[in-house]
Amino acid sequence: MRFTRESPPATAASLLADALNLWRGEPLGDVAGNLAFAPDVARLGEWRAHLLADWLELRLSLEPVAELLPELEHAARTHPLRERMQLLLMRGLHRDGRTAEALAVADGYRRALAEESGLDPGPEMREFAQRLRTEDARTPRTRPTASPTTPIVRRRHAPLNRFVGRSAELERLAGAVGSPGLVTITGPGGVGKSRLLREFLDRRPHGEATVLVALGEVLAPGDVATEVAAGLGLQAAIGGAAVAVAEVIGAQPLVLGLDNCEHVLAAVGRLAGHLLASCPQVRLVATSRRRLGVPGERVQRLGPLAPAEQVELFVDRATRLRSDFDAARASPEVEAVCALVDGLPLGVELAAGREAVFGVTALRERLAGGLAVLEPASGGDRATALGATVEWSYRLLGLDARALFDRAVVCRGGFGFEAVAFLAPGGHAEGALAELVEASMVVVDHDVDPPRYRVLETMRRAGLGHLDPGRREDAVDAHTRWMQAHVETVRARQDERSPDAARLLRRERANLAEALAHSIELRDWDAAGRLGAPLAVAVSDDPHLDLLAQLSRLESAPSDVAGDAALCPLAAGAAAWLGGDTGRGEHLLTAALERLPRDHPQRWAGRWFRAMTRVYAGDTAAVEADTDELLGDPAAPGWVRATAICNAALICLFTGDRAAAEAWLQAHAGLLAEVGEVDGFVAYTRGELAAETDPDAALAWFDLAHRRNDERGDTFNREVAGIGRAAVLLRLGRHDEAAAALRELLESLRRLGMWPQVWTTLRLAAELLAELDHPGRAAALLLTLEQLAAAFRGSGGIDYATLPASMFEGVERFFRTAYTHEMASVWFPAVEGLVERLESGARVADVGCGHGQSSLQVAGHWPACTVTGFDVHRPSVLIARAAAIEAGVDDRVGFVVADASEIGPGPFDVVLFSDALHDMGDPPAALRRAREVLADDGVLVIVEPWSVDRLIDGIGNPSVRLDYAISTSVCTLGSLAQPGAYGLGTQGGPTVRLRLLSDAGFRDPLLSADTGANLVLAARK
Repeated sequence: MRFTRESPPATAASLLADALNLWRGEPLGDVAGNLAFAPDVARLGEWRAHLLADWLELRLSLEPVAELLPELEHAARTHPLRERMQLLLMRGLHRDGRTAEALAVADGYRRALAEESGLDPGPEMREFAQRLRTEDARTPRTRPTASPTTPIVRRRHAPLNRFVGRSAELERLAGAVGSPGLVTITGPGGVGKSRLLREFLDRRPHGEATVLVALGEVLAPGDVATEVAAGLGLQAAIGGAAVAVAEVIGAQPLVLGLDNCEHVLAAVGRLAGHLLASCPQVRLVATSRRRLGVPGERVQRLGPLAPAEQVELFVDRATRLRSDFDAARASPEVEAVCALVDGLPLGVELAAGREAVFGVTALRERLAGGLAVLEPASGGDRATALGATVEWSYRLLGLDARALFDRAVVCRGGFGFEAVAFLAPGGHAEGALAELVEASMVVVDHDVDPPRYRVLETMRRAGLGHLDPGRREDAVDAHTRWMQAHVETVRARQDERSPDAARLLRRERANLAEALAHSIELRDWDAAGRLGAPLAVAVSDDPHLDLLAQLSRLESAPSDVAGDAALCPLAAGAAAWLGGDTGRGEHLLTAALERLPRDHPQRWAGRWFRAMTRVYAGDTAAVEADTDELLGDPAAPGWVRATAICNAALICLFTGDRAAAEAWLQAHAGLLAEVGEVDGFVAYTRGELAAETDPDAALAWFDLAHRRNDERGDTFNREVAGIGRAAVLLRLGRHDEAAAALRELLESLRRLGMWPQVWTTLRLAAELLAELDHPGRAAALLLTLEQLAAAFRGSGGIDYATLPASMFEGVERFFRTAYTHEMASVWFPAVEGLVERLESGARVADVGCGHGQSSLQVAGHWPACTVTGFDVHRPSVLIARAAAIEAGVDDRVGFVVADASEIGPGPFDVVLFSDALHDMGDPPAALRRAREVLADDGVLVIVEPWSVDRLIDGIGNPSVRLDYAISTSVCTLGSLAQPGAYGLGTQGGPTVRLRLLSDAGFRDPLLSADTGANLVLAARK
């Protein structure tokens, strides 16, 4: 074959004919059924097909096409799924004037390929078919013929859509290509290597020759030089294509781009070396998922787009497909979507294409479940699918690298090199990892020490998708063994009271959660218990909500489990205690202790955790009993025994027995002194004992405890010490410091999920308010806390009449801005005919008016109107009346104390509910009454906080999360305390509200405006 490429076309055709005549029957026909010979049969068959295609293509350029067509048709029938054969037949038919039949061949091949493998034809087939349809089909290139004088011309390489970002990368690339040599752009599939190369070539100085050769469709390494020759416009290659390429370039300055080299690396490397040695002015720029390995090669590794560029690219592509795409409103969702595809340009572009189908919120939810939403539809181009890019890279890996990748995709959040010993089968860790990094299948973060390795999330999910059950089970097992070893390392550091414990725990949080989830899904309760129990002890110093959530799931282990599986309720009980559910925690821990053998090495953990749950219950005798057991357990670490002693002392102190508390500390002074040198909990305990008698000394103890715990990464006890410190500051009268400490505590406690400590801190805040001469606010805060606790325990809602005045003041301030800036300019103009009716002097009822801001806005913008506001809360109505007098509109605006179902008498031309319908106990009754008091053809207008029909579609929006929190703690509870107890809430969505309007008898209910912050609904009587 190499000789034929260097021969004139007629000679080459004759040589190929002789070669084909040597074949007799099928390759290795006598032994073809033996599986041992299957690879040889396949290889020989492939060679024969390539020879046949080469021979037919040469003859197509030499012989009358009518004589060759029967052979082309036979070859196409014999090889129905070989694209080159179909393409040769299409060219022959077209040259014979039978273009319609050529297009029929293309359609038939496309259908057959889709049915057989779900794939689509390659670019050359698609492009040729398209040219046939536009009657612009050109004669295909024949073998290159030498033409050293062929001028190298410049043409545009990049597609027409806008190039986004990458300015720094373009600048670095320009610097690297400043002198002759080879630069290789590497990076994972979909990262935009080809697009960057094309953009770079198009931005080269005017007059500089640039050539781009796409090698993605080259199958045989020997065809690389031929493809480059064709890209340079050569028509003959006397002495070989590589020689011809070097001759035509010669000393000319040229930037030659070689795109998609990863599958023919060796051949491209040889050609690059030859050209660099022969052409002094050539600049080669290659793209590949791994470097070429040529001496002097410079590598530019390409990573995901910067976050702002990801959003810019998404918005650019989305607005091309949907002109009404609201980029400003969708911005938070777009950021989340881009993160789910790792910021890879290919993923971002595919996601932007799907936005027009699903909308950005639903798209984010679907992407969170996998990449299937980005896969092309039937007939689409699978070559641009994310899954296909991963599969392409995977096939180029060696066996060891494939095996490591199969296990690495189970990791979440990356891995360190120590993990490779568990993940790399066969002990080929270093080489396999290096190959994955070279192939851009694994990225390295050199900003941390030691370096961190990570499979991009898109590749990870695609890789998980192609694992069969056996390989997945193997990967999960390896990952779990790694996590078991890791948590044992964390525990060893924790027993040393080393700050490394918290650092190591945080580093593998995601992997620890993933390993627990795998064990639970596989119902491998022994593995779950072995991992969960030491992990529960580790997170007792440094709680993380994601780990606590997985530990809580271990409660689902069967009640009759034994052995290591009995550790599952121990871990779940610890999680319950850390999350504030001490009763459930004690129950689970007691169950675990009943099942565990007395000599089990982890039994002490159950006893220790249970003692702490009993501290919160105030059961002194039970705490002391558990502490005595712990002190007699040689497996219990020293710091655990010291903590138990401190807890026994604290429960005695909190129940009024100071002498017993001091006795506990005195009896174990030696252990406490040893542990207390590094452990802040001992200092905290001494601070609690000193708080009442010597607050200055107590503050010093708490400061010491806070500092030591912070140094060790013990966030739990650091916050506990912080609460003690804030309490002492308060008692010392240092109010500004106490206020700052309480604000900081509330934020960190909420983030850590330490809910019992949140309540303690809020009570301290109430005490501070009382000290600052705000007893009403202090009492209101305490009352609200108790009411919320009672409501969430199921005793009903919270009556608005019991809430403090500050809550109503806050509501008025919260909504005032929107009423001022949007009512007259956005909301009301969206309702057909409403503004005209107000301008002519409408009678308006404002239901649920609160402090009257909405009523005053109507009166201020439309002076001909009269407004009557209705609200059930008498103090709010009195404030509204005073506001009307102050505004000088009390002659046109009045306020009445009335339930929404009792408004009237009317008639009113307009009835308005401004952010009030969802608060009402019986919205259906309120709407029926609104219809009764409306004049004929009167207009009902409802303004509500923005929401969607499914909470899951809007929860990524920060305003939705805020409104949902307010709705849960105020609006819904207020509704549940009223007759009807409907509990609509702010997040019910537009559909349920429109249904309420229809059920109340209104006609033409519709959503008039959706501003992204509010919904405006309207209907007529």
